Amino acid sequence: MVRGLVRLARGELDEALADSEAALAMADAWGDGHTPAVARAFRARALLAAGRRDEAAALTSVLLEQLRPGLLEVTLGADFGLTLIELGHPAEALDGKGLAPSRWLDALRALLAGDPVLAGDLYAEIGSRPDEALARLQAGRRLLDAGKPDEARAQLDVAVAFWREVHADAYLDQAESLLTGRPATT
Repeated sequence: MVRGLVRLARGELDEALADSEAALAMADAWGDGHTPAVARAFRARALLAAGRRDEAAALTSVLLEQLRPGLLEVTLGADFGLTLIELGHPAEALDGKGLAPSRWLDALRALLAGDPVLAGDLYAEIGSRPDEALARLQAGRRLLDAGKPDEARAQLDVAVAFWREVHADAYLDQAESLLTGRPATT
């Protein structure tokens, strides 16, 4: 899953899809609780990136139905939140799941509730730079749409700095396209 997430961030979509398919098959075979949920979330994200929305929606519905009570799996971070947002799930989609309070859950709820700046701040406090960068990208989009380019730039600059450091070219391209007003190439 980790290799696939890296590939997705770098724009290696076919490889990320293959990794997501293999990860889901392994997770379902193991059936150890949280691993299938994490694999479904990753697979759904990869499918969305490939434009396969219906398949992503079906997997996400299964994931939400089977989400186990307790602490939120930390790897269900901003990627999971962005998938839920893109598929139209409200913040209330996590209600009644018996999820234990945590900073990870707070960050995910902030993202789902439409406050990606707060989500980015919470992920920064946790120390999850990839999740922070994804939340900052979402914040930049929302702030640009709200006519707040200076605030958007501040959010996007944080994301760009991280993605340059880790060579996450696909995400870097998205952020830079927002900063420059040009269409993203990936």
